[in-house]
Amino acid sequence: GHVGLQPGTTLNWDLASQRHFDERGTVGALSLTHTLSPWWYMSVGASSGSASFHNKYRGDVAIYRKWTESQQWVTGLALMKSASRDGIHRDTAITTSLAYYSTDAWVAEGGLVYNKSNPGSVDGFRGFAALTLGKEKQHYFTARLDHGKEGYLPTGAIASGAGEHVGFQSTELSLQWRQWLAEDWGYLVGGQLYRNPYYNRKSVSAALFFDF
Repeated sequence: GHVGLQPGTTLNWDLASQRHFDERGTVGALSLTHTLSPWWYMSVGASSGSASFHNKYRGDVAIYRKWTESQQWVTGLALMKSASRDGIHRDTAITTSLAYYSTDAWVAEGGLVYNKSNPGSVDGFRGFAALTLGKEKQHYFTARLDHGKEGYLPTGAIASGAGEHVGFQSTELSLQWRQWLAEDWGYLVGGQLYRNPYYNRKSVSAALFFDF
């Protein structure tokens, strides 16, 4: 959910129960987006989960700048730090992004993520690209592709016989359709494909959303 605290400031929250690798856990997240000026805005966030495949803590901070007279170009710079539940593994990531907001009802975004995983100082680079088509209060279709290097496998994947491996390539593709059925509510449907050398994941999702 999300709520506007004041003009230019929005609070977002998320609470989810998840099951992966025969283990269930709950994760919660809070983030705040604030407009600094007509050209600048920023966001800060924090999350924590209870399962071994969740982060014990994760913190994010990002700054964004609009460009050109029409403000259709937006660049972003984000920093992330996290620690796993095992008390050993930690990650630090820097993300740079570029987005273009067309006047023809589409948005394109791309970016590069540099991540350092410890122990071992495992370096990894990932690239992502996303395209969104549609208009607010009508419908949105979003496609996102993410590819690059990960540092570690989840503990559950290692226990299932995948083998402990450090530094491997993975690819993730996600699709989502958001449809308004009325002014203040609608539905979401989506799908996801994920692949690395040790396991594959396929998922579908469906949800209702409401505006108050």
